[in-house]
Amino acid sequence: VKPMQAPSDTSAVEGLVGKIQSAQMKSIVTDNVAPADLKKYGLDKPTASVTLSLGSAKAQLLIGGKSGDGALYAKDASKPVVMTLDAALIDDLKKGADDYRKRDLFAFRAYDATRIELTRGKETVAFDKIKGAKPTDEDKWRRTGAKADADKEKMGVFLAKLESLRALSFVESAARTGLDAPALTVYAKFDDGKKEERVTFGKVGSDVYAARPGEPGAAKVNLTERSEEHTSELQSRF
Repeated sequence: VKPMQAPSDTSAVEGLVGKIQSAQMKSIVTDNVAPADLKKYGLDKPTASVTLSLGSAKAQLLIGGKSGDGALYAKDASKPVVMTLDAALIDDLKKGADDYRKRDLFAFRAYDATRIELTRGKETVAFDKIKGAKPTDEDKWRRTGAKADADKEKMGVFLAKLESLRALSFVESAARTGLDAPALTVYAKFDDGKKEERVTFGKVGSDVYAARPGEPGAAKVNLTERSEEHTSELQSRF
């Protein structure tokens, strides 16, 4: 929620919380530090701080400078005890917000997608999953308005490519990303049609960017030429 509102990567955030939870002090430097001595430990202007909340309860850990053995000075903001911690913790605390952002562009999975729409310019091509008539029958994909089924293998490969698309990095603004005139917009329905999502792609030179509604800036994507050719193939053949 700060410095921007955006979906976070659950495993990355839980990993950080786990490291904070399991952090242990290496030693106690002093049981009762005087306010005037905080500067000696770099705790008058902490390098980093962590605030944890549980209901109305809060706890704040302050990280100061390095001690002689390479550890870090630290203290609970509400207590006078100065301790040392393993310096490895500071590396995780100094990571930027982008390191904890969700990088998967799509939430759907190939097996639970029910509709895919591909829009380029004024042309939209849509595919719907057709449930098998019997429990033993396989589901099929069909282009909207067509009588013949889409090629099962090609649809499977394409959906897997979309599912695996991830952001390499993020930019704060969508300016100069080509998203003002999208090269491709992908709309997907999944989870038996209960959920939907839309991702827009822009291109500037060889760089490809993607954006999701309601999220700040844009994501830089590694969209290979092979993926683009496959998209064109789906649009033209089905």
